[in-house]
Amino acid sequence: MKVLRAEYAGACYGVERALDIAKKAVSNTKGAPVYTLGPLIHNPVVVNELIAQGVKVIEDPSEAVEGSIVVLRSHGVSPSVKGQLNKLPIHVFDATCPFVSRAQKAACKLAQDGMHVFVIGEKGHPEVNGLCDCVRSVGGEVSVISTKDDLPEDIPSNLGIVVQTTQNRSVLDSIVRALDERGISPCVMDTICLATTERQSAAAELSDKVDAMIVIGGKNSSNTTRLFEICSQKCPKTFHVESAEEIDPCAFEGCSVIGVTAGASTPDNQIEEIIDLLESIDAEHPCPDLTGAIIKSVEEGSPFDDAGFVPGCVITAVNGQKLRDLIDWRWMSGSEDSIEVSYVDTDGDEGCVTIERDEGQSWGIEFEQLIFDGVKLCKNNCSFCFMKQLPKGLRSSLSLRDDDYRLSFLTGTYVTLTNIDSQDEERIVLQRISPLYVSLHAVNHDVRKALIGKNEAHGLEVFERLLAEGIIAYVQIVLLPGQNDGKVLEETLSWAYERPGILGVGIVPLGYTKYQTSFEKSFNDETASLEVIKCIEPFQKRALSDKGCVWVYAADEFYRNANGKAKLPDASVYGDFAMFEDGIGIARSFEDDWKFAQAQGIPSMLDEVYAHAGMHAYYLVGEAMEPMLGNLIKESSLKRFSEIVVKNEYFGGNVDVTGLLTATDMIPAMRSVLSSYKGSDIIPQFYIPKVVFNDEGITLDDYDISALETAVFAGGFESFKDKGSRVRMVLCSATEFMPQMIAFSKQ
Repeated sequence: MKVLRAEYAGACYGVERALDIAKKAVSNTKGAPVYTLGPLIHNPVVVNELIAQGVKVIEDPSEAVEGSIVVLRSHGVSPSVKGQLNKLPIHVFDATCPFVSRAQKAACKLAQDGMHVFVIGEKGHPEVNGLCDCVRSVGGEVSVISTKDDLPEDIPSNLGIVVQTTQNRSVLDSIVRALDERGISPCVMDTICLATTERQSAAAELSDKVDAMIVIGGKNSSNTTRLFEICSQKCPKTFHVESAEEIDPCAFEGCSVIGVTAGASTPDNQIEEIIDLLESIDAEHPCPDLTGAIIKSVEEGSPFDDAGFVPGCVITAVNGQKLRDLIDWRWMSGSEDSIEVSYVDTDGDEGCVTIERDEGQSWGIEFEQLIFDGVKLCKNNCSFCFMKQLPKGLRSSLSLRDDDYRLSFLTGTYVTLTNIDSQDEERIVLQRISPLYVSLHAVNHDVRKALIGKNEAHGLEVFERLLAEGIIAYVQIVLLPGQNDGKVLEETLSWAYERPGILGVGIVPLGYTKYQTSFEKSFNDETASLEVIKCIEPFQKRALSDKGCVWVYAADEFYRNANGKAKLPDASVYGDFAMFEDGIGIARSFEDDWKFAQAQGIPSMLDEVYAHAGMHAYYLVGEAMEPMLGNLIKESSLKRFSEIVVKNEYFGGNVDVTGLLTATDMIPAMRSVLSSYKGSDIIPQFYIPKVVFNDEGITLDDYDISALETAVFAGGFESFKDKGSRVRMVLCSATEFMPQMIAFSKQ
């Protein structure tokens, strides 16, 4: 899918200025409440983000408490309101757009010159109301004209015109022409903002060249609404959306080129998020298409082998029912010894055959994918979504925002349940698709809306019904400082504790990259981490008594950042490590496995072998493993083994786990080690944990182990490879990677 962005689109100077002023107000609070007088801008997504940061919206100055900070909205306020604010014991940050201020001064000037003022604009709009109040404040008369049809019969000859800054120029021109036809020549103050004109012209030009058009911005934004009207005239398939969650891939079937524009109140990150989503849509199959299950392999001598099936054949139905996913296959074939299979062979020919198997015999096939009809995409607008924080250039599969309950069951990925319909619910209950892994985050609806978006209530209602039907689940809470921690977290845990179907709750800290501007901290300091651990302890103690397990688990980061003031739980606490993939129990598992390897004498064997071979082993890890791995090495007998702690510059932010390391950061770290060995007889060997690579052996930035090794030894380091230095992939636990290192040293 090709996506074209209008030459001029998105946040104008006035909006960017208002957002900067609001951020400065938040940073200067010193504990004082922060308000905006009316929504700062006409963009509900941005307003909700500010609310999540503690900024409240008030409609009247009297609502502001003493000592608070009040930010004036970008649309401006009337002189009387400013006067009222100046009398209050508060701090005022004026975020009025300079172009709006210019329009207000122009309106006052026209009135002071004795003219009756026509304000060309949208009746009831806050900017228009402010312009009218400016005229009245100097004793002038004013009327609001939205179209030429609003012109009255009797029009004063001493007429002045001022225009709402976001008005469509064609509206102004039509009104001036209508006045001219009646012999009236008004004094026109053209106060339409240049940014508005540029965006409207660029949108009109682009919408004439594309198959579909997306206009991004608040539904309550007049300038965005006008962009939608302009684009709709040129391109019938035009959509006005506020966020990515409103994008329906099915709407673009048959489209090859999509245009994107955005209102002046739409920040760049919202535009880029939607462009990324659009670019991931397959123009030929934008929505689920029951293409069937592609066979990856066929076991020799199996029933499917006997029936003539080969890799590449597609099963479209079993016993007349279409296959949507691996769950359907298991459901339809699991207890059967005879099934009717509809298929398409590798030549494209369709057929149907009955296949039988002996009792206990496997069908003997594996499929290419787990989902056969297309993955369900996420329609939420989570403020903390990691996928929205990724750099440009990553392969599209890494930024695919799935929210598919089937993958939750099959692979343990977390879903919000916000896109579940009644048919999905019925299927989950009928086929007992359980356990599910559910992203809960909070149960307070205001907090959930700020975190997830407008579909939050539906997701919680679905979860309640599924639990009532006996579906069990593990829950994840991504914790954001000052938003869903503290009392909100206690409320969420209390809600979850009362529901027996929730088998466990994992709490993970907010993760953020350098490619975003919303977050600057998580729970990286000692005090914040200890507060989270302290919050969950009462629930853990109660659960040990009631449920026989601690039930709620904090991610390893909280214990690491507590700087030894909170002990890492024993392995028994984690049970079967059901939330291992969330970073819950990884540190404990690694440490225990290391100590087991130590007891087995494996480190001593490694040292002996490497000393004999004149080698030194280097194991690459992210900063999350520091200082634990370093302490384990110091406490052991190892002299020929060291860690290389790699800082994640590629993603930045607070990303420090080993699994998100890239070749971009690892290559210079290894080359730095090589530099220290110039002139030495010792041969350094580099080992990268398998978790850094995907199932195909590729890093996040598209290096396989061969390409990575080539890059490490290039440019003056070729001699090390000639001596036997290598870069290899190994497993992630000491009892596995140390024996691998020993074996590699002998090759």
